Amino acid sequence: MIGIFFRNLFRDLVRQPMRTALTLSGVVWGTFSVVLLLAFGDSVSKAQIKRFHGMGQGIVLVFPSRTTVPSPTRWPASSSSAPSSSAAASSATAGTNSGTPSAASTPSSS
Repeated sequence: MIGIFFRNLFRDLVRQPMRTALTLSGVVWGTFSVVLLLAFGDSVSKAQIKRFHGMGQGIVLVFPSRTTVPSPTRWPASSSSAPSSSAAASSATAGTNSGTPSAASTPSSS
């Protein structure tokens, strides 16, 4: 049974040389591409680790950005304008969340 399989396989490979060459080149090219992409990804990862190694270990970088501008109705009813930066700083240093927006989330007047 296995002998018949290999005999038919060899016969088909010899009868269709163009199909055999194209299939073989596709398999080689695909394998080469996958290996190349994996090596490229690994080297980029190692380069990033090497670049950020001087900052220290276990450091998380956060870049603030605002996706929406808070509406004035979210501010406390006692004040009609945004809280001052000193009020936000005092609530931030106290470690409590008083429900007021921080200075970074207040809309600018310009």
